[in-house]
Order: sequence, then structure tokens, then C-alpha cells
Amino acid sequence: MNFLWGNSIALSWMWGLGLFFSVQFSLQYGLFGLLTFAIPNALGLMIFGGLTQLIAKRAGNGPDALGAFFANWSRPYRLIFFLYQILAVTLSIFALVRYGWQPLGLEPSGLYLLLTILVILAAATLFGEEFDIRRIKFSHGVLGVIALGAAALILVQLPSIGSGQPMMTGVNPFMGLNFWGYAIPICVGLTLGPWLDLQQWQRAIQIQREGKSPLLSYLCGGSLFFLLLLAHGSLALWVSGQLGTAPMRQGIDSLAYGQDGVTRFFWGVASLHPWAFGAYVVALFIMTLTTLDSGYIALRWHLSKSGGAGRPFPLSLLPEGLLASPVPAFVFAGLFTLAAVYLRLELEYFMIFYATFFVGYAALA
Repeated sequence: MNFLWGNSIALSWMWGLGLFFSVQFSLQYGLFGLLTFAIPNALGLMIFGGLTQLIAKRAGNGPDALGAFFANWSRPYRLIFFLYQILAVTLSIFALVRYGWQPLGLEPSGLYLLLTILVILAAATLFGEEFDIRRIKFSHGVLGVIALGAAALILVQLPSIGSGQPMMTGVNPFMGLNFWGYAIPICVGLTLGPWLDLQQWQRAIQIQREGKSPLLSYLCGGSLFFLLLLAHGSLALWVSGQLGTAPMRQGIDSLAYGQDGVTRFFWGVASLHPWAFGAYVVALFIMTLTTLDSGYIALRWHLSKSGGAGRPFPLSLLPEGLLASPVPAFVFAGLFTLAAVYLRLELEYFMIFYATFFVGYAALA
């Protein structure tokens, strides 16, 4: 059971950030950069699991000890937890659409963009409604098996797709100031990240209620997450090797971006290798869906604890069911994604907001 929880932890923590920025960092800084990105991510999850288990023991050995601690500790940060989850949901939808759909160049682009966002929102809502926190480990277990099958299919097809060139590992960027401009906030932010994530707190609380070990679950989750990042980043480096150069493009700010490099590569060979392209799309969708359904469940849990009596006057006039529902937050995320994709923004713009606003609160908390 700890492994099932670990699988759910790893999938839900992918966000759009881990999923696509592992590609960007690998293309920019090679294998060393990929490890610099993946290791703090994995350690952050493991440390979170170990410390929450320690907190639960100190708070009492009852099944709700961790839940009672979180209810008291999180009270001053309720708005921050809510905004953090909105960022996770918005970033995940944006990243999938921007780097998984937009490179396909489908026309009419406006209509397809709207339909794609609606399908993503509908799938997230459906899974969020059907699977609560007690059952999500089973749904994520099934989705994890499908994603593993998709990854195996891609791996089998790589020799026939590629030109026989080895993976491009890149040079060691250790002395580059540009690298450290990324690496320092990444190491700090991703190590502290789980502490403001409602999804991870809800999981840790449920794991303890079931009598399982948050430490073991998060050790499994961190290890699986590391392997997922390593696999996706290594795939990006393999693509670079076949092309002879990193598949980067110029953004609206004239900087180089490559988050969609793997998508563009597989789309380019889709007519000859449709199964490989389809498997990659399935894997991307599953990695995003498992963040979004977790976000839906976590937001519903969080909003249900905000009683109507304490709300300001204008909000108290609205139906309680609407105020306690994650749907408005998801609609906002969809509308924001629509605008951000149309403006051709990049993942790094979201990261700037995360690094400047949320990291300070995480460290304080």
C-alpha cells in the first residue's frame, strides 16, 4: 500500500513544471543540469514524508494526529495554500497545452485551443469527482500502469526512430553564472515546495489515517519521481543526439526555450511512427491529469473547511455549494491558460512568481 501511495505522490508532484522543465534544463545544461533539477525535487518529497511522520508522532499517535496539527498550523496560511494550488493547476494545464498541443500547429488554432482546454478541465473534474482521497491511489495505480506501458512502447520504438547517434550528455555547466541563476532558486524552491502543497498534506494525513508510513510512502514517491524526471530528461538528451543539436526555439523575449522539443520531434516522425507519438501524448496527458484530479480533490477538501460564517459580506450572498466547489478555480485556470497560450508565455514566467512569492512563505512556515 505504501508503494501505491508512492506512485500517486510521484504522479501528482509532476505538475507541468517537473514534466516539461526537466526537458528545458536537460537541453540547456545536459545530464548534469538534469540531475541538478531532479535530485532536489526527489529529496524535497522524501524530507517532507519523514518530517510529517515525525510531526505526527510528536502530536500524538492517533490516526488524526497529523490532521489536527495541520488544521492548527495552516490557519494563518489558508489563502497562501489556496493560491499555491491555483498555481499548480494553472501551470499544469498551461504546460500541457503550450508544450504538448500548440507545437502540433492544428488549424483552426483558436477552436482547437478552446476544445483542448475544455477536454482537460472535463477530465480533471470527472476524475476528481469520481475518486476521493481514499481511492485516488487506486486510480493513479491504473494510470501509472498505462503510463508505464506507454513509456515501454516509446523505448521499444526508439531504435527505429533515431539515427543511431548516442545521447547528447552536454558539458558540465558548473562554472556558468547562467546555470546558477537557475540552480539556486530551483534547489531552494523545490526542496521547500511540498510544504505549501495541499495535495501532499492531504496525502500525508490520509496515509497516517490508514495506519501506513508517510516516510516509506514518500521515499517510494521521491524515488519514482526521480526516475520519471530522469526518463523524460534523458529522452530529451536522446532527441538532441539524433538531431545533432538541442531542439531549442526563440521565445517572445528572444531567449531560447526547448520545453516542447520532444513533442516537436515525435510530431515530426508521427506519420512514420504513429504509435510512438501516440504513446508520448498519452504519457503527457496522464502526468497532467494526475496532478489536476489531485488538485481538484485537495481544493474541495480545503474549501469545505472554510465555513460561511467567517466569509465577508459579498461572498456570503453566494451559494455555499459554489463557494465550496473547486470548479470556479478550475474555470479561472482554464481562462488564464487560454490567455497565456495566446500570448505565447513560457513556463519560466510562472516560475518567477513561484520563486519570488511562495518560497518565502514556505521557508517561514
